[in-house]
Amino acid sequence: FQYQSLTEGTKQIRLLIVRPGEFTDPLECDIVHEDIGQESFKAYETISYCWGTETQRNTTTINGSTVSVPVSSARAIRRVRLVDRPRTIWIDAVCINQDNIRERGQQVAFMDDIYSNGTCNLIYLG
Repeated sequence: FQYQSLTEGTKQIRLLIVRPGEFTDPLECDIVHEDIGQESFKAYETISYCWGTETQRNTTTINGSTVSVPVSSARAIRRVRLVDRPRTIWIDAVCINQDNIRERGQQVAFMDDIYSNGTCNLIYLG
């Protein structure tokens, strides 16, 4: 899976649109970019959860591609997925390109804005 670059000099973030499904259905999602520094942007919810170990991975489909994500992230996404409609979320392990040190630093710098601009913060304890 190839992340599309975020626009530098903005507060652009990736949002994960989780497609509806039953708990046991495979996870299918789409990623969109939104600039939370603008006056208007897509409503989203943030997720706080325990990261777990990086070595344990699970697969999900994002924008039609199979992507390996941490098991703890997949569990949190699966738990908040709705049966009847898509849900737009921000979850750090998936919405930030963890392999891009520069991007990760930029996103962490305005993480307070990411959380405060969400409509609510969902907490997943496992």
